[in-house]
Amino acid sequence: MSDPDPISIASSKEFLIDISIKSSHWTTVDFNVHNHCKKIIKSVIFNVLGKGYETKSFEVSLLLADDENLHNLNKEFRNKDNPTNVLSFPFYKIKKNNIKNILDLDSYLFLGDIAISFERVMNESLDQEKTFIEYFSHILIHGLLHLFGYDHILDDEAKIMEKLEIEIMNSVGYKYKPIEFDDQIVSQNF
Repeated sequence: MSDPDPISIASSKEFLIDISIKSSHWTTVDFNVHNHCKKIIKSVIFNVLGKGYETKSFEVSLLLADDENLHNLNKEFRNKDNPTNVLSFPFYKIKKNNIKNILDLDSYLFLGDIAISFERVMNESLDQEKTFIEYFSHILIHGLLHLFGYDHILDDEAKIMEKLEIEIMNSVGYKYKPIEFDDQIVSQNF
């Protein structure tokens, strides 16, 4: 799913973010997408792994697209003929309790790909009376947690994931407001 010629790449010692923008709507947001995504990803990594991740390098590919792109991906990979707000494509079949074992194998970890629809984020943020940046942050956090092996199919797993979403949202300066999600993880290795 990664674009071989991304529009922009943001990086740091701790992680690489390959951001591909496939909808001009994303250029209209009133915040720096690259810096904001770095802040969110750093918070997710810290909240999932705790201290000790500083020597590791992480990479995530993020596709900022539109309903049409997400509809096509949803149909191709999930056999669902509709657009969705976020899709996660984990590179590893990580379970939330074995991520540290995988990290012990190497100092670099490509987590996977995430795709987010501008229209879904815009419409759902308005429907739920949230700001765009607040809802985008939650959607990105949700997608990243899927890359780390978290899921919400079963109620007990959903509670664990939601608790972590609350902690991360608070850590980046937003109040957590519940979201009704469909199952949006694609368990497939590329």
